[in-house]
Amino acid sequence: MGGAATSVATPAAEARSGLSLLTTMQWFYGPTWGNTLQICPERAALSRRKPCVKWVNVHARQLELLEVLRRNVLHAAVSDLHLLVAEAPPVEALLSRLRWYEKRKHMLHVVGIAERPSFRTYLAYASRHLVGRTVVFLNQDVYLMPEGRWAELATSGLPARHTYFLSRYHRRTDYDVRRSAEAASSLGLLNLTDAGAPADGGQLQGRRLQ
Repeated sequence: MGGAATSVATPAAEARSGLSLLTTMQWFYGPTWGNTLQICPERAALSRRKPCVKWVNVHARQLELLEVLRRNVLHAAVSDLHLLVAEAPPVEALLSRLRWYEKRKHMLHVVGIAERPSFRTYLAYASRHLVGRTVVFLNQDVYLMPEGRWAELATSGLPARHTYFLSRYHRRTDYDVRRSAEAASSLGLLNLTDAGAPADGGQLQGRRLQ
């Protein structure tokens, strides 16, 4: 999980139907984001002056982001998704253990940039690699609903050569993160009990964009 940028193949700018999603995913087990976490001590009394986070919440958040990624990749209106991350190799290692990724890895481009992405990063990437496409920029915890207006875009589409920055409008929903938790456990990142995702299926709350 080093800091060097990963060289990846990026799609050409040929005409293509469907949306190109551009987003990120925090990877809490690497140095870029992991070093920002203040983990709560297991037994010591907590100090209100030093906010901290429990490992169970870190694991749950990582699984939530993986599920959001899965739903966006599988959306009928999406032709490709570009995931800008600080450390690409560990993210790809986890994805390679998920069955949905094996079927759709041709449309998911994991791009290591060795830092936290900013709006400048996204705009520069879209301007270089997604020229002529219909680009939708999403927050990392927002996914497109599989039914309704977004599903219609699979046939009707949005104008090409435009980039859309989506604001958040959502209602709560549940995630089944069992398979993602099992994949993370197989890499030693967590155990199923600590992740709050037992073998019979854990549920997390998430957001979906309508």
